[in-house]
Amino acid sequence: MASELWRSGGLADVEIGSLTIRMDYQSFDDYWEPLLGGQGPVGTFVQTLDASSLAKLRSAVQSAYLSGRPEGARSLTATAWAVRGIRSALNT
Repeated sequence: MASELWRSGGLADVEIGSLTIRMDYQSFDDYWEPLLGGQGPVGTFVQTLDASSLAKLRSAVQSAYLSGRPEGARSLTATAWAVRGIRSALNT
């Protein structure tokens, strides 16, 4: 399992958990605008796109955001995996 991977990398007493945050958006523009400023890895990618590719991406992301519902507020969650361990004496 995943903990075995970390143990094979030299960690002992491996603990794996998740961190989840909820983000509230008032509209699609509220969700989309921070990406245009280069915020995070996705925002960095967005800044590399030409106008045509950016328009296609915006349309696809907007479609996903709306999910067939009217424009408006959404509450979305993001989850990241967290790993904690102690470096074993064999690798010091």
